[in-house]
Amino acid sequence: FAARPPVDWMIKGVLPEQADLIVVYGASGSGKSFMVLDMAMALVRDVPWRERKVRRKRVLYIAAEGGGGVAQRLRAYSQHHGISLKDLPLGVIHDAPNLMVEEDVTELVRSIIDAGGGDLIIIDTLAQVTPGANENSGEDMGLALKHTRAIRKATGAVIMLVAHTGKDQAKGIRGWSGMNAASDTSLEVSRPEESTSRLLRVSKQKDGRDDLSWGFTLETVLIGLDSDDEEITSLVVADAEVP
Repeated sequence: FAARPPVDWMIKGVLPEQADLIVVYGASGSGKSFMVLDMAMALVRDVPWRERKVRRKRVLYIAAEGGGGVAQRLRAYSQHHGISLKDLPLGVIHDAPNLMVEEDVTELVRSIIDAGGGDLIIIDTLAQVTPGANENSGEDMGLALKHTRAIRKATGAVIMLVAHTGKDQAKGIRGWSGMNAASDTSLEVSRPEESTSRLLRVSKQKDGRDDLSWGFTLETVLIGLDSDDEEITSLVVADAEVP
C-alpha cells in the first residue's frame, strides 16, 4: 500500500486529480467566481497557472448563479488573452439543479454524460443548488454532499463547489462546519481591507501544502456595446503581489 504512486495534480499543488470534493469559498464580491474561471481556463487551454504545471482537462461549468455574467466573463477572458473559445474542452450548463432532490441529480448526471462527460465539474454556487436547505443543518448539507458524491461516482469527475462565507470570514465556509471536513481541498478567496489586491490561499490540502497563497486583481475589459451604444464590460484575473 505504501508503494502506491504519489498524488497527481490538475494544477500542481493546488487542484488534486483524485479529489472527491474541492471547495472554493469567499465573501460576496471577493472575486471567487472569477478566480475559479481563471483556473478552469488554464486547465482547458493546457497553459501554466501561476507558473505551476497544468494537465489539460475537460471542464463543465454549472452556472447556477448569474449565467449572463458567466457568458460575459468568458468573452472578456477570450478577448484579453487573444484566444478562441471554439475548440476548448469547456462546457457550460446554464441551470440550477436542486442537489436536495434525487431526480434533479439523476437528470444532471444524464446531462453531463450526454455532454461528453468531464474531468472537473464546477458548481457555482452551492447556495443556488440547495434551495430551501438549512445551511447550518448537518442533515440538509449531508444530503447535498451525498448527492455530490453520487455525481462524482457516476461521472468520474472531480467536483468543485463555489461557496460563500458568513458574516465572519475568519470562520470559513458559511453554514455547517462539516463542509470543510468533507473537502479534500479548500481554497479561500478574500479581499483584505486597505489593499488594492485580493488573495487566494490554500486553507486545506489533504495531500499537500496548505500554506500557499497568491495575490491577484480584477481588470476591466471592454467586450462591446449594447443597443444604446453604452459600454459592456467584464473582469479578468491579473497577477498581483500577495496582500
